[in-house]
Amino acid sequence: MFQSVTLEVVGDQRLSCEKCERRVANLLAALPGVRQVRARALDQRIHVLFDPAVLDDAVLAARLDAGGYRTRVIG
Repeated sequence: MFQSVTLEVVGDQRLSCEKCERRVANLLAALPGVRQVRARALDQRIHVLFDPAVLDDAVLAARLDAGGYRTRVIG
C-alpha cells in the first residue's frame, strides 16, 4: 500500500521555476519506492506517493537536503 506525504520547502534555496520543480521531482523519483512526485513552486510544496515498506519521509527529506532543499513534513 502506498502512502502520501507533503513536504514544504523552508530553507534559503526555494522552488522558483519549472526547472527547480523538475530537479526536485528527479531527485526523489530516483529513490526506490517512490511512485509519484509533484513539486509546486507556487506554494513551495512537494507531494510524494511512496511505499512505506521501502522508505519513509525522513529518507525523502534527507535526499532533498542533500540536493540543497531544506524541507519539513506538513502532511
